[in-house]
Amino acid sequence: MYHIGFNNFRKFENLNPQSLGEITILVGANNAGKSTLVKGLMLILDNIRVLKMGGSIDSIFQSPEFRFDANDYHDLGIGTFGRALFNKASKDLISFAVNLNRDLTLMDDSGNTFKRKADFNILIDVTGDKSIDQTIGTISRIGVSDHSRGINFDFNYEANKTTIEFEAKGSISNDKRQELQSKIAQLEEEIEHKNSLKNIDLMKVAGLNAELDKLRKSLDFIQKEENTQTQANKIEFDNVTFIDKLGGNYIVNQIHSVILYARTSEYLSDEDKADPVKLKHWQNKQSDKERINEWSASLKDLCEDLSTVINGISIEYIYAHSVSQNIFYNTADKNDYMAKAIHRFYREKIVVGSTSHTFVKTWMKKFGIGDDFEIISLGGEAYRFYIYDGANKMDLADKGMGSNQVMILLLNLASIIRRYEHSYAKPVIIIEEPEQNLHPALQSRLIELFTEVNKKFGFQFIIETHSEYIVRRAQVFVAQGGYKDDNDAMSNSPYSVYYFPQEGDPYLMRFRKNGKFANEFGAGFFDEAANLAFEIF
Repeated sequence: MYHIGFNNFRKFENLNPQSLGEITILVGANNAGKSTLVKGLMLILDNIRVLKMGGSIDSIFQSPEFRFDANDYHDLGIGTFGRALFNKASKDLISFAVNLNRDLTLMDDSGNTFKRKADFNILIDVTGDKSIDQTIGTISRIGVSDHSRGINFDFNYEANKTTIEFEAKGSISNDKRQELQSKIAQLEEEIEHKNSLKNIDLMKVAGLNAELDKLRKSLDFIQKEENTQTQANKIEFDNVTFIDKLGGNYIVNQIHSVILYARTSEYLSDEDKADPVKLKHWQNKQSDKERINEWSASLKDLCEDLSTVINGISIEYIYAHSVSQNIFYNTADKNDYMAKAIHRFYREKIVVGSTSHTFVKTWMKKFGIGDDFEIISLGGEAYRFYIYDGANKMDLADKGMGSNQVMILLLNLASIIRRYEHSYAKPVIIIEEPEQNLHPALQSRLIELFTEVNKKFGFQFIIETHSEYIVRRAQVFVAQGGYKDDNDAMSNSPYSVYYFPQEGDPYLMRFRKNGKFANEFGAGFFDEAANLAFEIF
């Protein structure tokens, strides 16, 4: 997942798709839109995951629904269509666009594994009534673009139309065509030369002519294929829905319905055949179906890849929270974030010596919290958390607020590591203000933590922060990265920093190879400390 954009959502009338890196850092003023981007990303991904074929015939043939209230994954506090809609929107329509891509490892019928690139753009338009507390919107349009295969779908539910575009495979055809044209020219020249000789080798010339004829037929086939692609690259027909399987993903099912539609036979009576208009319409439909059938193998692979990518969507959200310093952490207290983090860790059955357990111990030491830890379950209803620091044993509650804050983060990350230890799909971890209660040195160490988890476990991060020390440390890592030039640093550094101004769209800061930024932050971030120092002196 590398891009997210939307129209008429919360703060933004138009937010062009923003590219997300391995570790994306969002900085800027309060109310500048950082949370809007994060919530927009989670909202669209949550809805794509839960968009299933309904359990009744009535629901199957209705326009699909989009939920703004709490769902199976995240409670984002948006609630209704009206609250989600940009307050100056000219019409009651919200659009979301997201890019999903992943390198897939697949297996053929012989049991051999192979890799395939999945790269999809998904666009969803949602309409609703802002005048009422409407928690469910109506999806008026779904667009899917498969960049790997050059196939685009537009399912327009308001107009009741499906449009498919097959992009011409120009690069492969052009290369092949040029190669054939070159060989044909060489053969023609060789035949002309041999025919000009006094002693003509008829058998040799006949063989060359046969080879030339074969090459010309191959060239003719490619040119006909290119003409077909150019002339019939767009197909439009009324929406169709065939039930692939109840509970299957709605978007995948819609594409699979196109395959089944192309296989259906449509009878035309003798009376209708005598009508030129009806006959022409029927012939065009048959031609469209034949075109779709030519791509059926690619469409089946597309459905398989899209289903795998959607099923692999996973977001872990660690939101900003307060810290409780209790000796006993009660699992019944839903407002105690520390109790929730400890309970989640304990429930993952993480044993001493495991990867997750060692991860917590290692980073406890790096943050100066202690050498080891122990969790005691009290009847399954509460926990007691001990820290071992050398020969000393103490309750975590007796440590400072910063240590408690870091332990919540480490326990949550360890639980995520355990959960996805054997999963092919790795999550995006969103963290709000991880710098709470930490002094500057430990704030900068957070970026070391995120960098190691990204490299070692393959997890992506989106960090929403007000800490200049997190950003500064990322700059140092880029400067030490040995990038050959600015483009290399921008393309291959794991870090992407976006600045959100109070007015206008966010923009990418763009790293140079020396760690400095090509763009500038707005007032009140990096310049604030210097301005205060200037006032003092």
